[in-house]
Amino acid sequence: MKLFIKLLLIASLGVASLAASNTYMTPVDKLAVGHVLATDVVLGEFVIRGNEPHIRKTTLEAGTALGPTHIALLQSEHLVDPEADVSALEGNETPPAQRVASVTCYSEPGANAGATTDVNVSELQPGQVLGMDAEVLWRTEDNGDTFRHTRVVVPSGTVASDEVKARLASGLSEDLEEQLTETEVDAGVIDDIRTGGISEALVPVLEEAGVTEKVIDQLKRGGVDHVRVNDFRFEQWQWKWWFLVGCAGMLVAAMLARKTAPKGGASEEAGYTYESSSEHMREMLAMLETAWNEAQLAPDSEQRCLVVVRHLDLVKAGPQFEVNEGLGAFKTRAGYAHYAKIVDSFAYGERQVHRAWAAAVDGVEDEAMLSLSRAIDTMRETVQHL
Repeated sequence: MKLFIKLLLIASLGVASLAASNTYMTPVDKLAVGHVLATDVVLGEFVIRGNEPHIRKTTLEAGTALGPTHIALLQSEHLVDPEADVSALEGNETPPAQRVASVTCYSEPGANAGATTDVNVSELQPGQVLGMDAEVLWRTEDNGDTFRHTRVVVPSGTVASDEVKARLASGLSEDLEEQLTETEVDAGVIDDIRTGGISEALVPVLEEAGVTEKVIDQLKRGGVDHVRVNDFRFEQWQWKWWFLVGCAGMLVAAMLARKTAPKGGASEEAGYTYESSSEHMREMLAMLETAWNEAQLAPDSEQRCLVVVRHLDLVKAGPQFEVNEGLGAFKTRAGYAHYAKIVDSFAYGERQVHRAWAAAVDGVEDEAMLSLSRAIDTMRETVQHL
């Protein structure tokens, strides 16, 4: 059971932490302009300097907002191990390639920029303000070169409304709508595109109206699924269910740990019981009374101090130690209120024992005997609480 509780607690804490961290592994082939690195990335490139092979290291630090150059470097097929030893290479030899498969990024492009929160467009609420441009991202290939493109659907600072949500979902930005209007596309067709996006049935209609292939292609790319807003609302948080599952798991683990833990804590686990700890308490009182009686029979002050030191050494190493180890067992009989009374009284008596021992070691008889008397009185009071 203890192992199960520990595993449940660790798993729940991991899930909740992962949800709160809002980072994830992103394949480099799916990186987009605006993604922000959550960890450092070290890259190596094989170069020749003065006929000598070298590894040129480039570090992209955590917090870097990726641009086209960063992405091209991360996607390069010519990267090598940044720690590779190239001193032994001969002729045209090159170290083996080592491509970057994925990097750790914040959950959306620009997620670490400013106090913005990622929100699903379908859950966007009227009045919320876009904290970043809502962009459609895509890439094209030309003679082996990769080009990345972006198009702003709704700019940052826009206040959300039903119309804005429709534009975000369909991808019909104001500038595209303006081009359609200038081409004299029917207003009903524009409304259909704004509310439901472009369908195959509408393509011939747009072509017949004279809409360019470039505009139609941009409309076909659709809108965006998520945007970033300037406020945080728990009900919109895409990780909220994982976070709640993690919190629930930690709560269950805590309740199981409390239920299965012995009431006496470590004392009970070590084998101490209410009865055994009570017996040690009475034994301690008896040894203190013996120390007092024998000290009274000593011929002089010096001998009385020696008697006190000898007896209190035995008390501290014997029953007093056992009582301290078994104090938790007193909680098993009458709860914390009863436990507090016993501990409070015993703690004062224990301090008097230490004070008597220290005074006796220093040869201060009056202080030693006074403290020993107080210790006895207090321990009698403590025993009465049992």
